Amino acid sequence: MTASGVLGVAVLVGVAGYLASVGLEKADKLASVIGALAGLAALGVSLRGGLSRTSQVPDPPPVGAGPHAAALHGLALAIQRQWRAESDLRRVSDPWPLPVRWVNTRRPVADHWDAVRGKPGRTEALDLAGTLEEITEVYARVPSKRLVLLGESGAGKTVLLMWLVLGLLDRRAPCDPVPVIFPVSSWDPSVPLETWLVSKLEEEYPGLAAPTPQGTTPARELVDADLVLPVLDGLDELPDGLRKDALRGINATLSRLTGVVVSCRGDEYETAVRSGDVLSRAAVVELCPLTVAEIQEYLRVTTPPHRTEAWHPVFDAMAEDPDGPVPQALSTPLMTWLARVGYSDSDKGPAELLAEPTREQVEGRLLDRYLPTVYTGTRWRADAAHRWLHSFAVQLDRLGTRDLAWWQLARTVPGLRYAMGISAVLLYLAMILALHAFVYRSTTGIGDGLLIALEVGVVAVLLGSSKYTRPPARIAIRTSDQGRDASKKFLRWLWYGIWTGLLHGMLGALLYLFIKDYGVSYGVALALVAGPLMALESTATYGVRIGLMDGVVAAVVYGLVGANVGTLWLGLASALTAGLLHGFVAGIVFSLIFGLGVPEDPATSRDPHTVLSVDRGSTIALAVALGLVLWILIGLAFAPQNGWASGVVWGFQIGFSATALLFLSASSWWRFTVARVVLALSGRAPLRLMAFMDDAHRRGVLRQFGGVYQFRHSRLQDRLLADGGSSLVR
Repeated sequence: MTASGVLGVAVLVGVAGYLASVGLEKADKLASVIGALAGLAALGVSLRGGLSRTSQVPDPPPVGAGPHAAALHGLALAIQRQWRAESDLRRVSDPWPLPVRWVNTRRPVADHWDAVRGKPGRTEALDLAGTLEEITEVYARVPSKRLVLLGESGAGKTVLLMWLVLGLLDRRAPCDPVPVIFPVSSWDPSVPLETWLVSKLEEEYPGLAAPTPQGTTPARELVDADLVLPVLDGLDELPDGLRKDALRGINATLSRLTGVVVSCRGDEYETAVRSGDVLSRAAVVELCPLTVAEIQEYLRVTTPPHRTEAWHPVFDAMAEDPDGPVPQALSTPLMTWLARVGYSDSDKGPAELLAEPTREQVEGRLLDRYLPTVYTGTRWRADAAHRWLHSFAVQLDRLGTRDLAWWQLARTVPGLRYAMGISAVLLYLAMILALHAFVYRSTTGIGDGLLIALEVGVVAVLLGSSKYTRPPARIAIRTSDQGRDASKKFLRWLWYGIWTGLLHGMLGALLYLFIKDYGVSYGVALALVAGPLMALESTATYGVRIGLMDGVVAAVVYGLVGANVGTLWLGLASALTAGLLHGFVAGIVFSLIFGLGVPEDPATSRDPHTVLSVDRGSTIALAVALGLVLWILIGLAFAPQNGWASGVVWGFQIGFSATALLFLSASSWWRFTVARVVLALSGRAPLRLMAFMDDAHRRGVLRQFGGVYQFRHSRLQDRLLADGGSSLVR
């Protein structure tokens, strides 16, 4: 929170404190409190401008580089830093890159050469064969700037794309398009490619999401100006029936996006082309398997000299039978790299590979050797790391994604909603007991606090059971249209809350005339009103459920509370007051949860740790600020009829404690905190989950895409998923 944010909170507290100190009669105090609610709400809206996003200022762009120079320069720098760091972690150049080679594909999947050249009658083929270091030059020889890279699993397609992006950035002129790698697995081809590219750019690079004077965003302007070169990685990771639709969607952009690079497995691409069409004007190359000599040379030079003789039996067998199981398995860069990690970097003898009768079994042994090797002598035991990573693979399979995002883990935890409710009740009771034990030194009001804790827990359960997972958010300075949009969200939720309060207050009062029991009448009224209003912002089922559940709980809670506090809550006027107060508080809470908490995709931040820390800090700061304001407001509403001591107690119990906890219950950080505790207790994850994932990234088990992790290769994830967590090789 910045200085202006702290100042905003201080102003709120100061205004409320002034209202509490003036010497007005009770009727005047009530009028002042009600009159001040709108002003405090408006000031609360302005408070959001004080909680600002910290951002790094990029180096200045070259002078005279065009209207999009700043955005292009910042994007190029961000991508260059990202993929250089990833290349270092992958040890791509240690001691030198594996000799990835390719040739023009022989499959009937490329467009006509005169279409690729853009010149009728020029049907002669272009020789696009090359090696890893030549990828930039080869791409420059493609007249259409549309290239497809084919290769089997583990053939090195992603590394080749990374090398291409870094090479293009090194040679890029100020006005040249910026190459950006987009994992295709998250694209729904029913969405136009350009629309998806813009959304991904805005998600991953927050500077490109800010509104421009033209009413658009830099991301949209860059894509519309053909200044982004889409590098689409992993077309094969789309479901079978969607690949031909993806090709059709890419072809639809031909007149607007000049260049595009696509990677895919060979068989999957050929199937998609046969069932649909080729990628228009695109040349197609296919990666070659590593030769026996290339494999032997790489494994020899990556093994310490005193241990190279351990490879001699394997090298001899490969030379005698170049088509045997071991040479076939090691023909992909992924498997050769796994052999290096499993045997060149350890004391284990590679001759055990010769005992495997098939290529698939050799590959399975290499995959199984990987985790025990990289976790040898670390703070994490290899068997525990294997179990946790197997759990991650299972969770990703359930979510249908390759992205290991910490804020989505809560969706895979059975019974999380109950854990959310229990944690909310326990924290609420701890605050109430601490308040009475150390501040008031009295047990008065503890019983009422226990009843309110019940409602807090049930509402936390409802929030935890919602299928909507609020993405990590930080309160950010917004300008022009974005600021107005956030303000509209706030006012809409506040309006729903006030009308909910008024309607169920009036209905509760009328029902009380017939039922003569405030708890029941209030609960029935809340159930009838809150459900439909909640349905306006979510689903009808969820709205009815939360309305009915909150109504039942309120019937019990407020019925018992009413029995303890006498006539406080009874009568028509009191019911209206209680309903308005309840609705106003609910309106503020849910408007800040779902309105002003500006969702920001975690890929916008430098790494998942930053995403988590920002979400945690923003959530706690806003929850405390909101709780303090509502503590004072509710205290002022109670004080004229029941005394200032009662107002302070009830203000804390309802305004601060309950409100803050409900806000926490809807935050990504708190859901993740509860989820990781549940996962740790069940043995499916370590308690220090983020530290473990960060360590797995440094060891090469995971790779990082913005604010999410992925397994370094889908083969490792699939192996962990298939083995049931039991194939750990020692």
